[in-house]
Amino acid sequence: MKVIISAGHSKLDQGTSFGPFKENELTIRVRDEFKRLYTGEALYPPDNLTLKETIDWINNWLTIDKNALAVEIHFNSHKDDSVRGTEVYYFGTPRYAAIFAQKISEVIGIPNRGSKPDSMSYVGELGFLRKLNCPSVLVEICYLTNRADRDMLEVNGITSIAKGMINAINILTIEELKTKQINLLQKILLVLQDKLKKLLG
Repeated sequence: MKVIISAGHSKLDQGTSFGPFKENELTIRVRDEFKRLYTGEALYPPDNLTLKETIDWINNWLTIDKNALAVEIHFNSHKDDSVRGTEVYYFGTPRYAAIFAQKISEVIGIPNRGSKPDSMSYVGELGFLRKLNCPSVLVEICYLTNRADRDMLEVNGITSIAKGMINAINILTIEELKTKQINLLQKILLVLQDKLKKLLG
């Protein structure tokens, strides 16, 4: 499975922040650490693109190969500073989002808020999920407005987040491989059954 890893917000768009924590700087750091650690096939949209340009960049690449999963990295905030944890948004099927939420929260050591449809997001729908021509998830790593989340972020660090993402991708890759093997075996079985019918009939 090819993956496309996008650092949410551009170099010109800070996103959310809390004290020294700036979302766009953190997403780039996570993406760079993922890039350093990941040994599979991956693409990385440039950091100077707007959201629309990022979507266009990915969709242009998908005209060559549509077998990909797109992941956008974000950090969250809330007016209630007690809200914390990892949550992952999806449009369509929640399976990929649930695995990312589980694996990232495990590695960082914060609550798993699970997978959520993008209709539950602050803006009501997310272009990164709605306008891409491939499966996609938008990962909210943790809440920068929550003290415990910030502490865990500092203790466990960017490397742990990247490893959690890789763990999720590895699980999905194995699932995809098993599905392909089952489909192949089913096709072989159908061919054998057809030949058997001809021999007996």
